[in-house]
Amino acid sequence: ELYQKVIDVPGVICEFGVQWGATLSTLINLRGMLEPFNHSRVIYGFDTFEGFVQVDEKDGGYSARGDYSTGGSHYQRLEEILQIQESFSPLAHIKKFELIKGDASETVLEWLNRNPHAIVALAILDMDVYKPTKDVLQAILPRLTKGSILVFDEVNCSHFPGETQAVAEVLGLSELRLHRFPHQPFCAWAVFGE
Repeated sequence: ELYQKVIDVPGVICEFGVQWGATLSTLINLRGMLEPFNHSRVIYGFDTFEGFVQVDEKDGGYSARGDYSTGGSHYQRLEEILQIQESFSPLAHIKKFELIKGDASETVLEWLNRNPHAIVALAILDMDVYKPTKDVLQAILPRLTKGSILVFDEVNCSHFPGETQAVAEVLGLSELRLHRFPHQPFCAWAVFGE
């Protein structure tokens, strides 16, 4: 449903907080089905693959450094899986996804510098904790357009209060019209500029 909302919005898709890659995999499949020839719709996945780099006091004491680590060689394995998936879509000779390993607080700035053309059509924020969520939101704000979709995976979640606080500080909760799905208790989304 969210992918369909950005079909007419130019730009890339960024998922911040990939972990095992289930959402990235789904996004690549949806792109292949819904806009198979749009090779400008590059999908970027940001993750440390080593869990939380740091935890702030605003995270409420529920999280610890290293939580949600995928361990070992998952980064390489996920790269291979996504490449295989992409090979089944049209224009398979053009790589249309990239995994970006590291702390998103830092890697998002490097990514923005390397991609001055990139408009963020869909940003999925699933980092759970305060600092990277705040840093990423501040960094991508100038790359959003009216109609970009922002997805917050743990907003209004008592176990991850830092995500809501980051959204409130950067965007202002009273400035957003948050939407939700009936089967997702904490995930919410907003159309930027709405």
